[in-house]
Amino acid sequence: MGFLSRNVRKFTTAESFCLYMEGLRSLQLYQELASKSSVAQPVSKAALDLKLNDAARNLSACVATYPEDLLPRYYYGIQLSTQAQRVEAEQLQMYLNNQAPAPWPSPQAEEIYRRSAGEFDEASARAQGEVRTFAQYNRAQVLAKMNDPDGWGIALEILRSLNGSQTSSTGPRWSLSAIRHFIWSGEVSGAIPGAVASAATYLTEKNALNAQLEMLIGFLQLRQAARDGTLNFGMFPLPRASEADQPSQPASVLSEVALHRVNDFQDAKDIFEESARIPKGGQKDGGARASKQLISFIATIEHRDLPAQAKSDLLADYWNKWSRVALEFALRPGRGQTDILKLIQLAASYAAESERLKGADSWTPALLNQAFASVLVGGDAQPLLAAVVGQDQEVAPPPPATTPDATTIVSYILQMPSGTSADTIADLVLRAFGPLKKSTLQEVVRGLDFDKLKVELIDEISKLLFAHGSDESA
Repeated sequence: MGFLSRNVRKFTTAESFCLYMEGLRSLQLYQELASKSSVAQPVSKAALDLKLNDAARNLSACVATYPEDLLPRYYYGIQLSTQAQRVEAEQLQMYLNNQAPAPWPSPQAEEIYRRSAGEFDEASARAQGEVRTFAQYNRAQVLAKMNDPDGWGIALEILRSLNGSQTSSTGPRWSLSAIRHFIWSGEVSGAIPGAVASAATYLTEKNALNAQLEMLIGFLQLRQAARDGTLNFGMFPLPRASEADQPSQPASVLSEVALHRVNDFQDAKDIFEESARIPKGGQKDGGARASKQLISFIATIEHRDLPAQAKSDLLADYWNKWSRVALEFALRPGRGQTDILKLIQLAASYAAESERLKGADSWTPALLNQAFASVLVGGDAQPLLAAVVGQDQEVAPPPPATTPDATTIVSYILQMPSGTSADTIADLVLRAFGPLKKSTLQEVVRGLDFDKLKVELIDEISKLLFAHGSDESA
């Protein structure tokens, strides 16, 4: 079991292990909190920021101080990738508030993704076996999210090498689920139930990884084709979402707001690519070939020997990746308004189908694509973005103090037994009604029955209440 090498299991010092576990726990708490957020009920932004920042602080400190330890670096890569998605949403919020340019892409998010890919690259160089495979795959995933064709090329090389390495038949080894447990817990014990996979379990999980590799390769080729102009509208699949979920009469032209935003996004893309010196060019038939391969892939997914959860996740990821491709294709130069609008609406449908298959309304990748689609048709994407980044919890001001009713206070005093002292009456009134304004106290004095209370008693009560009265402006 090569992956259980010194590089994976051993921590340099106890402090390294503590930093790692604290960072891991904060990342887990962030993910748990984020999973509870929704459009209808976003969670606290401050709470999300706190957990993710805690994870970043501990994991980055561990990596910087103990660079030889593998697991902190691996999970620091995950934290950075998570942070980059969050930054995308925050930048889109800032754009809608006229505080930043259109994030297409977000330079800040791109830089964080680049750092994440670097951590996975370093982790894969230090690891062996399946842990190395996971680090390489995660690096390819991060590169695939970026807007760098050179990075896409590197990702394709990684994925193709992994795809080839997974086709060889081997005997039962540690299952992928056991390795996921190992990486998360930071420990391995022979007593873990099911740690050693059966041949059947290993085969199905190896098939799941191969399916992920195959799909990501197809979508990278599709993004290249969309960028190179070798994709056309007819190559996009029909979404599986119910017709009832679609608008009965979708708009046929972009509104003035939508057109302005589309121009903003196209300009931002041009500026980014020029500053990054991203080259142009590609294969002439890339779009048709990639589209056919992906549509064929998803048509056979139900018949593959895969874990049920893997099938569900692959389907959700499939439609969400189509959503991002549709958005990118819509914003390429030379597109007419009608086609732009159709593609954006298609992207929204894909993302909605992805969210339905995922069975949760808090999946960040789908929420982001829905938010971008909403922005580009002139809609209000703030609720979608709040589900991703959280929402500042407004503290309701305390209810204004109600002015005691003078008639009620008079009745309260007159019900007291005869002979009750002025001190006692005043104390009970203050306890029951609080300090009285001067105007209220005047009404109380005028309302007291002089036949039941002596003038001297009323005078003493009024003096005591006046001494403890509230400011008139309160």
